Amino acid sequence: MRINLTAISFIIAFLLLSLGAVITSNTLW
Repeated sequence: MRINLTAISFIIAFLLLSLGAVITSNTLW
């Protein structure tokens, strides 16, 4: 089963957004 680059890009983008949100929250606090 091959994974689409679109799916991989979407997952990476989601992880980056989540990481950015966590960093922002920690910075604000």
